Amino acid sequence: MGWFLRHGLVPETLCVCKELQLAPSEYDYTADLVALSSPGPLETASVQSISVLTVAPEGRARSWASLAHEGNYTEAELDLGDLCNFVVAVRGGSFVVSSCGNHLLRVSWDSSGRLASRALQHGQGMLSGIGRRVSSLFGMLAPPTNDTLHSLVWAREAGCLYSLTSSSVCRWEVGETSEQQTLSWDARRSLHQSIADAIWGSESNYEEMKEGVNVSYLDMKLSQSGLVMLAAAWHSLDTPCIAYFCLVTLQDPGVSDHITVEVTKHTAPFQTEEALQTTRLVVPSPGATAFLYTQELVFACSTGTGRGGPPDEKIAFSASGDGVRGGGCCGDLPIFFSQNSGLVAVVARQTVSILPETMEDSLCSSLAAAPEASMMETPTRVEAVAHEDKTKMLKAAFLQFCRHDLMGAQALVDELFPAEGGGEGEEGAELDEVVTRIDLDLVDDYPASDPRWAESVPEESGGFPLTSLIILHQLEDKMKAHVCFMDFLLQVGLLERLGQVTVRGGPMATRLLLCEHAEKLQAAVVLKTQHGKHGELVNAAVTAALRRSGAVVPPSLTPADVFFREVRRKRRPIRTPLDHWERVRQISLVFECVYGVAGFSSLTWPEAG
Repeated sequence: MGWFLRHGLVPETLCVCKELQLAPSEYDYTADLVALSSPGPLETASVQSISVLTVAPEGRARSWASLAHEGNYTEAELDLGDLCNFVVAVRGGSFVVSSCGNHLLRVSWDSSGRLASRALQHGQGMLSGIGRRVSSLFGMLAPPTNDTLHSLVWAREAGCLYSLTSSSVCRWEVGETSEQQTLSWDARRSLHQSIADAIWGSESNYEEMKEGVNVSYLDMKLSQSGLVMLAAAWHSLDTPCIAYFCLVTLQDPGVSDHITVEVTKHTAPFQTEEALQTTRLVVPSPGATAFLYTQELVFACSTGTGRGGPPDEKIAFSASGDGVRGGGCCGDLPIFFSQNSGLVAVVARQTVSILPETMEDSLCSSLAAAPEASMMETPTRVEAVAHEDKTKMLKAAFLQFCRHDLMGAQALVDELFPAEGGGEGEEGAELDEVVTRIDLDLVDDYPASDPRWAESVPEESGGFPLTSLIILHQLEDKMKAHVCFMDFLLQVGLLERLGQVTVRGGPMATRLLLCEHAEKLQAAVVLKTQHGKHGELVNAAVTAALRRSGAVVPPSLTPADVFFREVRRKRRPIRTPLDHWERVRQISLVFECVYGVAGFSSLTWPEAG
């Protein structure tokens, strides 16, 4: 085991390299079994002031009171009752050591320089001694005997230690020589429903199927927004059975009810619950971005608590002999240890598009330049755009803008639509037509990465499993793309030059039409999220709308797939249910949320009679 110790992140400030001999073990060591402590911040600590504790999985501890003397160490056997899984440095130069069976010890040096340990008692503090029923009101419950510990997190500034088990989140307030447990929060009761709602809530038969939902808690990290938990959920009756990975942010567990559930786009075929435990979490500061990792890959995504956030991105470590051995943070950078490459820092590349990847691929396909390589390997994709087609050229400029090439996008726009034209006459009408065409392509985009559309969109490959989240994610991606397109028009000076187009037989301001597209997208998102609560009514409305429009539903798709794909036609289905006047009162409940969220400028409610 070795360290490069330095002040700051500049390699030139390297001060010393230390190699320490670990105690022998039949099991593999991980970084979670090693902890460093110092009186002050480790970033500025001297070598002499740093102490180290390592614990073998079997419980044999080896400690160094000062890193300056790597040959001087003491050993002790810790009675954990199970394999050791975490060692964390806390206050007073001491450590907390835990086992997989949720047994925690506080370890420190006694006056003679030997290691001493004592157990952290569960349920201690001012509420100890009161009855179980009363203590449950304060979030203080004794842990189940079969609880498994998945994560141990030290919040240095708050002086609190958090643990995540298979059933609860616990908190201790830690002093220099003592500690008391102040929280034992039932995560299963509090979070199970929220996670199930986020994944399967839009299913029409959700009330019946939610009883079969299983949730497993995998890891937990601390961010500026609170505790971020990684959970996996699956439904045993799904075919195929897919595990969905979620990020749950707890602002103040046990005190605040504010919970954020972000369903990531990373999924895996469910095999066993033990196999899910190999997925771990890294959350660099400030906490808007998270990294899920296994031995084979690193998946970057948003925690759902910050604005913007990076596009979802998967980095594979699948080369022969390669694999991820661990991950963590250094100077707010996510760092992963690769078998072939050593330490790897993951940073955002400015050439990565701000568009959702599925929308990016669809636009590139329409330009006849669909990529075969990863976005992280290919800086641009638009070299082969046909110059005679202004719609394709403006799409190419839009893609350049999304890859942070504003100057290149502006130059292409100036070439296509020179400012001297003033946006009037034939040239102005062409601009309005091209802009409208591109925005319609975005809101009515075929979900190319959904294998169920393969019959409708030839030559496009599948990318993710058939789940109830597919439609909702596609609508959210379309909304993100529309927002990016509006920002593009504003930044390159085209928005103020837009005039009007002909819509439904009459003139309409182009900017108002773009607003209508956004409203219809928002209405579609809300309608889909309400599908689970009013499934029968929504299904009837969708089926009637498709029947009236003469739309054909391919065998591989559902009516909802076809209905939610062509968002610009949402005006017709919203009116359709109102033909059944005896059910207006019921169906109005379904669409009440639509009017509450989207202030429709053109989707008017038809008058009775």
